[in-house]
Amino acid sequence: LYSLKPEPEGGADPDSRNGSHGPGYTWGQSPTEVMVYIRLPKGVAKDDIHCEIKPTIVSVSYAVAVPAKDKKRKTTIFEKDTLWKRVKSEESFWVLEDDNTLLTITLQKGDGQWWQCVTNGPG
Repeated sequence: LYSLKPEPEGGADPDSRNGSHGPGYTWGQSPTEVMVYIRLPKGVAKDDIHCEIKPTIVSVSYAVAVPAKDKKRKTTIFEKDTLWKRVKSEESFWVLEDDNTLLTITLQKGDGQWWQCVTNGPG
């Protein structure tokens, strides 16, 4: 007996909705979507988030205020990383949830196949 589900990056994670985890995120999938979950520190606002989704590329970063300083520190999760498979970028989107501490990115799959990982890059 064997599973048709591919072994995801970072090893199997039964709580991640048919996905796994990577550096700074967890992810899951359905037959039509890949959902990426990024926990954010308190104080990150919508305007502090950069999320760019193209058919084969994703870039995600956020800035957080540095205490006692007048500047922000940038954290990059994906930097123009190549997606595992092509997505419908015009139907993909992101939302802030849980009092702005969870960034959820929904990527609409282009072909309905199960993904082995989110990107072809490290992690």
